[in-house]
Amino acid sequence: MTTRTCAVGLLGAFLTAAPAMAQTPIGQPPLDDSQAATVLDPNLRSVDFGVRLTDVDGDEARLNRYRDLRTGPVLQGFRWTSETATRLWRVEADNVGYRDQRFGANVEQFGRFKGWFEYNQIPYEQDYSTRTPFSVVNNTTLTVDDALQSAIGAGQATLNPAVEGFASPFELRAKRDITTLGGQYQLNRHTDINFALTSTGRKGHQPWGASFGMGSTFEVPAPIDQRNTEIAANVEWANKKAMFKAGYDGSLFNSEAESLTFDNPLRLTNATNGSSLGRLARWPSSTMHTVSATGTVALPAKSRLIAYVARSAMASDVDLLPWTINPAITQPTLPRTSLDAEAEVTTVLLRFNSRPTRWAWFNASYRSYDLNNNTEPFHYDQKVSYDASLVNSPGEASHPYSFARGTFEIDGSFTPWRNGAFRIGYVREDVDRTNRIFDTTSEDSFRLGYDWTSNRYVTVRAGYLTQKRRGEGFDVSILEGYSEQPGLRHADLSNRDRDQAQVVVTFLPTSTLSLNVNGSVGEDDRTMDGEFGLRSQDFSTIGFGVDFSPSDAFTMGASYLYETFSSLETSRTANPIPDPNFFDPRRNWSDDIDEEVSTVNAYFEAPKLAGKFDFGVSYDYTKADTSWFYSVPANSTITPVPQQLNPVYNDWTQARVTTAYWLRRNLSLGLTYMYDQFGVNDWALGTQTLDRLAHSNTFLLMNYGWENYTAHTVWLKATYLW
Repeated sequence: MTTRTCAVGLLGAFLTAAPAMAQTPIGQPPLDDSQAATVLDPNLRSVDFGVRLTDVDGDEARLNRYRDLRTGPVLQGFRWTSETATRLWRVEADNVGYRDQRFGANVEQFGRFKGWFEYNQIPYEQDYSTRTPFSVVNNTTLTVDDALQSAIGAGQATLNPAVEGFASPFELRAKRDITTLGGQYQLNRHTDINFALTSTGRKGHQPWGASFGMGSTFEVPAPIDQRNTEIAANVEWANKKAMFKAGYDGSLFNSEAESLTFDNPLRLTNATNGSSLGRLARWPSSTMHTVSATGTVALPAKSRLIAYVARSAMASDVDLLPWTINPAITQPTLPRTSLDAEAEVTTVLLRFNSRPTRWAWFNASYRSYDLNNNTEPFHYDQKVSYDASLVNSPGEASHPYSFARGTFEIDGSFTPWRNGAFRIGYVREDVDRTNRIFDTTSEDSFRLGYDWTSNRYVTVRAGYLTQKRRGEGFDVSILEGYSEQPGLRHADLSNRDRDQAQVVVTFLPTSTLSLNVNGSVGEDDRTMDGEFGLRSQDFSTIGFGVDFSPSDAFTMGASYLYETFSSLETSRTANPIPDPNFFDPRRNWSDDIDEEVSTVNAYFEAPKLAGKFDFGVSYDYTKADTSWFYSVPANSTITPVPQQLNPVYNDWTQARVTTAYWLRRNLSLGLTYMYDQFGVNDWALGTQTLDRLAHSNTFLLMNYGWENYTAHTVWLKATYLW
């Protein structure tokens, strides 16, 4: 049976089975159906089912990136509700049987208990044309054919083109499933017990770089098999003036792929100068437990005080990997066999808000977050470099990064006259860090704003923000320890001045017409300290929109947004000390990045044309253009001189037409058509660059890249209400 025949058959069977009893509408069914009962059951019950037909030309995986639009019969939606004066039951389901399916249920005994359940799948479809010579043995092991290793190791073949004969196609994807259970039990009028459990699992594969030092890098399909379980339980007491809550939150992360062992396609045997196997660590299993208390109390003058304090303990005790997997090299002794990572976090929030008069309100808060990393540093005297050589080089392989952040915030609003309110605010953030190039950073932020909302024909919302961040206690030895330039500054804590402004104006000339204009500008300046890294950023936006709704017969609207972003980064190409070029400014270079994005949205909706026909059209379009410009000094000694990259772009278009005809007040037949198009041109991941698996004898990819697609999707759907 073809999908078209299946669609017609399903709809026909549905029509013959529809009963002629009193029905319940969903949304806005027609009002003049003579077969509808005069009194309708207020319970919500509906089912949407039919057939979906999808035709794709190009990258089908990107079309289905976070959804599943495959052709086939589909139960698009199911809703069932039963409600009385004392209790409520609700069951829901969406896209049953597909990779993006969802199920939910709620039960409530009014005034005593409520509970809920939800299961939700989120696919991540990455590529359907992927190929690789690696075979997945289990969650931690990948192999290649011995014949490929032998031929290349013996000099009888090279990775390019020999790998083509050993590569097998597979579909690169991962799936996330989220299960949530929760409940609330009311002990009495003032006391509730709350519980929630969320279990999030992720399985599949993802591209992963498997490197044997600087000489060879291979892209492999790394398995994903992990689950994070979050538990929340608390007891809450409240009356009209005060509230207190004591709670526990737990997070248990478990990974079945904590390491990855992979074959070296270039050699079959181990030697003191090279390994036939590689191994690397991935995300470790870990736990976090938090106990907290929250309280709030009402004060005179329409004021309230809120306090929150929490203590968290984080830990991970996974086994440490040995220095090397190569048995031909003497294994240095590990100082301990497991990670034994421990950290403690103390969180405090104090907040006071007040509205002493009708024309003013005031808010002040203090927040602190103190992360104390108690993990013992990992010291060593010997190490193995690239699974190929034993080196006598004392050092430290781990650093117990810690920080304490304190934030004080005060803001208020004043309305001296009816039509407008002035907003003002100040924020002070101080961060004390360990093992970072700055011991402390301090940032001052000032906010100003104005809201004009009481006028019948126009509303205005405007704001301005200025920030200054400065670091103290610069430690150049940390950069030197990593052979970095002493003038490098990290983006997350470099000295920075930031200014931003935005405004939104809405015009309401009539009750049926709305016009809006919005714009914003901003810039970051990081040039007051340092020489290398992110030096500046700038952005701007301008947009407008219109919505028109002359009657219940139809509504329409459109909007346009234009955004720009630019940044400047500087660096130096040089080998570490003692190379004399390390401090040579003639080896400097800079990179200007500019991006422009245009977004267009439009819609037209006409419900109940001629009383029984629904019609809607929507259009969405986004295009982004990005360019890079490299600069070097006039007397540059960099060879070869950096070449300019070609600009790249991506654009996405989606147009949708939705129709439904109500045969009866509880039954409609619908047809939806969606046009979806994605275009891309990328110098790094485009098909013009990634035209083969092996790009040298030491560089292997999986045929994953950026590709275009054009898709047409049709839904034939029946909606039945009862």
